[in-house]
Amino acid sequence: MTTAAGPGSPSPGPRPGSWFAAVPRSHASLLVAASIAVVVATVIVAVSETTSQSGTTPAPLARATLVPPISIPAATTASPTPSPETPPPTSPPPTSPVPASPAPSRTPPDPEPDDAATSTENAHPTGFQLVNKKTGLCVGAQSSAAGAALHLEECREGALQRWETLKDASGAYRLRNTGSQRCLDGTDGGGNIVRVVLNNCGDSSSAHSSVQLWTIHLEKGSDAFRLQFVPRVASSDYSSHLLGPADWWNENPPHEGSYLAHLPNYYNSESFVFTMNHGA
Repeated sequence: MTTAAGPGSPSPGPRPGSWFAAVPRSHASLLVAASIAVVVATVIVAVSETTSQSGTTPAPLARATLVPPISIPAATTASPTPSPETPPPTSPPPTSPVPASPAPSRTPPDPEPDDAATSTENAHPTGFQLVNKKTGLCVGAQSSAAGAALHLEECREGALQRWETLKDASGAYRLRNTGSQRCLDGTDGGGNIVRVVLNNCGDSSSAHSSVQLWTIHLEKGSDAFRLQFVPRVASSDYSSHLLGPADWWNENPPHEGSYLAHLPNYYNSESFVFTMNHGA
């Protein structure tokens, strides 16, 4: 049976084992909520640690990509550092000593001469030789210069003894020397004996061209011929002249060194007859 407490008697104390019995209800609610929060936080931390250790869900790397693990110097890619076993050379490797004088080389043999390599002097000239029939001597020029005299000389393979004919529109011919490329020129001098020379070849438009014209008159039954000067010659016994040596008569016959001239056909002398030699 329970006896009610009388006035003035103390209030009954809490029951043993009930620590929050004396705490007010509002305070007790706050304590319960705080306890629950602590428990939940503890559980979350435990679960998180367990998950990280098992490797099921790896934790993110905090700012790992912002700092490279190794710093690579620029010189490493441009020029690799030699290994300690092979130190870089400090000077170029030695070369073979240069001999004081070059070793003698084998001299190639001289090339065989041919027509293309021969000089103009040794090459066979073009054209024919104008041969004086009486003496067998050739008409040659003293030089290739304009105004050079012509004379009889021993026949040889010189270009200044070679000639070619150039036909004029009138039917007459010029005789061009192949060694000088100049023409046989009778000049415009007068008299019985007029020496001939070499001169620049003229054409039909030149006032001087007629004194280089000659006509060919064949000897009967022979390939020999006489060369007649086309222009008429003033102050001469006969105005019609032929090419021949200035020394023509028997008392003073033509010889080596005789000058060539045009002069009258005195006594139809054989000294004024010529042939062409194409073979020499």
